[in-house]
Amino acid sequence: IRMRVVFWNRAAAGMFGHTAEEIEQRPVLDLIAEPQRKALAVEMDRMVLTEEKDTSGRTAETVGHRKDGSEFPMEFSLSSWVVRDDIFFTINARDITDRKKIDQMKTDFVSLVSHQLKTPVAGMLGCIDNLLSGLAGPITPEQKEYLLMMRDISLRNYRNINDLLNVSRIERGVVEANVKRWNLKRILGQVLRDNRSVFRE
Repeated sequence: IRMRVVFWNRAAAGMFGHTAEEIEQRPVLDLIAEPQRKALAVEMDRMVLTEEKDTSGRTAETVGHRKDGSEFPMEFSLSSWVVRDDIFFTINARDITDRKKIDQMKTDFVSLVSHQLKTPVAGMLGCIDNLLSGLAGPITPEQKEYLLMMRDISLRNYRNINDLLNVSRIERGVVEANVKRWNLKRILGQVLRDNRSVFRE
């Protein structure tokens, strides 16, 4: 019988809620949420076809399905072994609900802090632009030079904050990453120009 449970330990019983008597000989895919089952079946078939024995060094994530119908994020690795002509799989699984919660808290924190930082930096840029335009009176060339330096630093910080916000949005699934080709030589040249004084030291 293909891909059925033949051994069930206490850790698995605690994670999924099934006793050994309830789960043994049932399909392994019953332990995976419906939308994720095909991916696990494909990976098992791939290991059989390629005769790959051990992928314990690689982990993947899926969604586990408990006896009570609830679902949880799960990390797992696979290894296979052969007895006579029968192929068996060992699945090492771990409930990563707490880790996912911590990751979400980190993402939310970065988003909150970034929003809080963006407003004052935008205000500073507005004040600098007003000074440069002469709204507060004439400025000396030396003052203009300092203001331009302050504006460059503020703009750089503003872009960094926007980058943090974008990363936070991507992690939360609010926006998707739009991958584009960039000229690495041009980017490195800009970095060198922006940090020329640092490199001189």
